[in-house]
Amino acid sequence: MIERAVCLLTHGQDNWAAAYGAFVLGKQAKLEMDFRHIDQSIPEAPIYLLPSITGMNCIPRRQWRDLLSRMRDGATMYLSLGDGIVPHFNEVAGVELVTRAEPTGLASVSLSDAEGSVLPLLGADKVDVNAVEAEVLGVRSDNGSPAFWKNHHGKGQIIVFAAPIETALTQLPGTFDAEAPPYWKVYQEIAKSQPSLRRLEIESPHLAVTEHPIDSEHSVAVVINHTASAQTTRAVFSEGFAIGRILKGAIEQIGNGNAMLTIAPHDAVLFTLEKTQ
Repeated sequence: MIERAVCLLTHGQDNWAAAYGAFVLGKQAKLEMDFRHIDQSIPEAPIYLLPSITGMNCIPRRQWRDLLSRMRDGATMYLSLGDGIVPHFNEVAGVELVTRAEPTGLASVSLSDAEGSVLPLLGADKVDVNAVEAEVLGVRSDNGSPAFWKNHHGKGQIIVFAAPIETALTQLPGTFDAEAPPYWKVYQEIAKSQPSLRRLEIESPHLAVTEHPIDSEHSVAVVINHTASAQTTRAVFSEGFAIGRILKGAIEQIGNGNAMLTIAPHDAVLFTLEKTQ
């Protein structure tokens, strides 16, 4: 069974927009997730997503304490900030909140990735924080303040993005297109926070990947091209796994746990993965 993140929809927000934005960004970053409302029973999971939190009472205190306990035991928690407020934010997030105000213009965040990616801070308050214990992953263009960071909490960690990107992205056309700013890299950082149990790894954000385990030695993989152009990409398999049967599409096995997939526009490849040793 492939372990999945749990996306928690909270009070005061547009739940549909938060869920849809998180789902698309997760697909681009190869992060599978289930969905729950914060008032429902929360299953055990390696990663908890709380996208675009909004309002003073967005997360009930009992559920917040429960999530902090799970994080101390090793889970990852992700928050993206609308105007939501949670208890003991500074202590948990590893920062000092200096000021928070209505935005006066559209700022952006420069990520500390190899490509130096720049993401407009859509829908964000103007937040000025100082990193106390947190590791900064991206800074604002207008004041140099951290806008993307992570912090250890017990055996786990919290990852924070200082803008409600999930709800904001659903309101603008083209924000999930191939040429759009790579907001999916935020979710890639979340996915990297826990060991992957996938048998198949594909990095391209233009391809959605799902695995359907049959048993400990067999699974079915589906790779979907969501773009209007053909995509060729490398697939890397977990040690001891290889393609069994090709059920649909063009696949070239090149050895050493690798294969090249060619997928037509708005089409898919389908194949089985089998344990070889």
